[in-house]
Amino acid sequence: MKVLLYSPANARAVDQQSQAVLFKQMGHEAILLTWMPWGILHENFVTAGGSAYSSNVKGRHIFFFIRQIHFLIRFCRQHQINIIISNGQGCAVVTGIAKFFIPTKTIYERHNTGLYGESIKNSLKDRTLNWLANKLSPHIIAISTMVEAQLIKENVAIKKIHQINLCYDPVQYKNDYTGKESEIKELYKSDLFIIYIARLVPRKRHEQAFKVVKKLVADGIHCKLVCIGNGESMDTLHQWIIENNMQDTIILTGYVANVFDYIKAADIVMLLSISEASSHIVKEAAFCGKTVIVCCGVGDFEETVIPGYNGFLVNRENPMEETVEILQNIVKDKDSLNILSANLLKTVNENFSIDSVKAKYENLFDFLLNKK
Repeated sequence: MKVLLYSPANARAVDQQSQAVLFKQMGHEAILLTWMPWGILHENFVTAGGSAYSSNVKGRHIFFFIRQIHFLIRFCRQHQINIIISNGQGCAVVTGIAKFFIPTKTIYERHNTGLYGESIKNSLKDRTLNWLANKLSPHIIAISTMVEAQLIKENVAIKKIHQINLCYDPVQYKNDYTGKESEIKELYKSDLFIIYIARLVPRKRHEQAFKVVKKLVADGIHCKLVCIGNGESMDTLHQWIIENNMQDTIILTGYVANVFDYIKAADIVMLLSISEASSHIVKEAAFCGKTVIVCCGVGDFEETVIPGYNGFLVNRENPMEETVEILQNIVKDKDSLNILSANLLKTVNENFSIDSVKAKYENLFDFLLNKK
């Protein structure tokens, strides 16, 4: 059977690369098709055992979508695709229309919750795409129970929803680690080294982390906060750092390729994001032997992080006070993190390994192909 992963982007995506490994293990042929030109995702997907293509369609607005629909129809006929898994609302809309012209079974893999809180609203475009993607998709994979709950809130029929976690093949992270964690640890030598990995956008709430670190410094703790990622808030965040005289304490690195070196060098991973679907960061921290501080009621954090057993959960609306207290205690006893980190890896392997999701995909594929 041929399974097509249909995506807009060409950047590295470990979850999709891991699906290539999964589907190959299941005896299927995994194929990647993206809107963007050939990139690192295509290379990694092929290395993982699949084949990869790009539509490379040009155009603006509605004409772009029309051309994508035409391309997808021709592609599925030419390659005799049995099942399409669409990543993202735009791809789901294209697939939802194309399905009327091909016998291929279609699935929309939903990667957003749409829950940003009162201060951050979805745009009209995002809301419209979400509605169309839901309406046009006969089957939707919810990658966490939070996504499933949001779909139900959006009046999606329960019979359309299939809750299947993302899966992670640790081999796909081989290029994220270069053995330089000792150099990084020395560069950011401190009593507490915190890593924050997220796009520099409002909903990732970097300023909350900045305020936490500022309070720790005021309390006499020598700490470093290293933030990895790029985004629209770079200038605003940089200005905050300057205005609060935190240049030696808070570092914005931008994009780095060897992110695992940084995680391994740090004492703990922190992410105070207000909205996630299924965050990669918790899994990556676990693979690096670290634990995390994350917020309750966000994505699949509460499904993965168990306070006192494998990590820390703080209040979503007001995370600062709890986070400060947790970090103050960690400075006093860093060894306490070891058992939490080991337990987090155990939890991640139990719930997000390839083997942990294989049966759900087998059941879903059997249902689709045998449905009359």
